[in-house]
Amino acid sequence: AVIAATVAAMRIAGNASSSHEGGRRAKAVVEDARRCIADTLGDVDPNDVIFVGSASEGNTLALKGAVERWWMQRRVKPRVMVSAIEHSSVLAPARRMAERGMCDLDVIPVGPSGIVDVRDVANLLRPNTAIVSVQSTNNEIATIQPVEAIHALCRSANVIHHVDGAQDFGKIHRRGAPWDVFIGSGHKIGANVGIAFVHFAPHVFDRIEPQTLGGTQQRDMRGGTLPVQLCAGFAAACREVRELCRGDGTVVGGLS
Repeated sequence: AVIAATVAAMRIAGNASSSHEGGRRAKAVVEDARRCIADTLGDVDPNDVIFVGSASEGNTLALKGAVERWWMQRRVKPRVMVSAIEHSSVLAPARRMAERGMCDLDVIPVGPSGIVDVRDVANLLRPNTAIVSVQSTNNEIATIQPVEAIHALCRSANVIHHVDGAQDFGKIHRRGAPWDVFIGSGHKIGANVGIAFVHFAPHVFDRIEPQTLGGTQQRDMRGGTLPVQLCAGFAAACREVRELCRGDGTVVGGLS
């Protein structure tokens, strides 16, 4: 289904941002993909889904965007908090920003269980903490983190809660979208390589500085012509993964 959808979309010769017939057809494909992603996440508005080229790009957008916007709005150096076992696409930008004096970095320790203790997150929170990044499922040891509890803590402190969900998007459903920023990757559920998404909670758009400039696409959050064919494949993959899930939202077979 993914290949068929991708090939069919390749016959659409239009820019999804254009108003001519080809552009309208391309836009319809893109918006269908947003709806499919939103349906797979559950409890979210498709208009809050932003396409990016990879989960790594999405993580950089969340982290660097939060730090830059914090500084622009407050002129005070922010703090970034990440767990010790985050994917390198979270750890690397966080460390680079700290090394360059853009932020202070707090690393949440993780014990033998591989699970973040919410009390450690609470103890590290400071008035200038801009963003907390804790992945939903680890990419090496498969531990599932207490996303809901961390989100409740961040919400009470008015801190952006960023979740790298590349490993479990479409495989674990969490009710109520317990995050401010969620990253999902296409190829992790059988879509094409080269497309991912960021879901922003509505109140977070004005707290993240865009990183890819030069165009007004996607609510000004990520400039650039949208890859219609990749969006079509992503939509097909979302439909397939939902068919593999039972009522509790957990994949029971067919995925590796």
